[in-house]
Amino acid sequence: MGIVIPEPTDPTQALPIPDITAGYASDLRAKLNAVKDAADAKAMLSQANVEQLHGALGFGELSGGTITAGTGLSVNVASLTAFVGAKVEYSGSQVVGGLEDDQLNYIFLRQDATWTIPAGGSSTPPTPADGHGEALLWGTATTVSGAVTAVSNAIRTTFAEAVRTNIGAAPGNTDGVILPVVTSDPAFCVVYAPSLDDPKLYRPEDQRWTRSAQPWDKFDQTIPCYEKGPS
Repeated sequence: MGIVIPEPTDPTQALPIPDITAGYASDLRAKLNAVKDAADAKAMLSQANVEQLHGALGFGELSGGTITAGTGLSVNVASLTAFVGAKVEYSGSQVVGGLEDDQLNYIFLRQDATWTIPAGGSSTPPTPADGHGEALLWGTATTVSGAVTAVSNAIRTTFAEAVRTNIGAAPGNTDGVILPVVTSDPAFCVVYAPSLDDPKLYRPEDQRWTRSAQPWDKFDQTIPCYEKGPS
């Protein structure tokens, strides 16, 4: 799901600090508002950068958020943490209403921590144009005769799955570790530092340029070592 790249001073979800309009002399008020505007620009630029980073990594569930049938045309959603353009977190359960009767309803979590259920049972993700930011499909609820008869929690993407899809991962990796990505240039490979934490994932075949190593660095004597590169 792509993110709408915001203007540096107008991210998808970030409200400016209100102007200071009363209670101060006019000259002081103008100076305070200039400082406020500068703080706004910095804060909103930071928010825009966070949104773009999350858009590159992907959106998904971090924890919680189990959907269960509620009263009438509503569902209960347990406390949750997710990335949907920004970090969204609920510390307690909540009731999500507005389901339509006699159909499959798609339930989307929004960047501003609200919920959207598209009309007519549509599965099309809502867009930031409606003012609620990005959207993540959280689950579905089937309704019959004014009641929820079935829910699905298996449909939503976890954040680890989103990262593996967008950044790359070794086959069979399910622990969310960010692994090396080979680019279109065969001589260039991006290696993410966390991917080196587990020695079971990648075992070195040799050690090179050992003459430049720090004195405290102890070499693995079970593999070939080269003072420079191998000849």
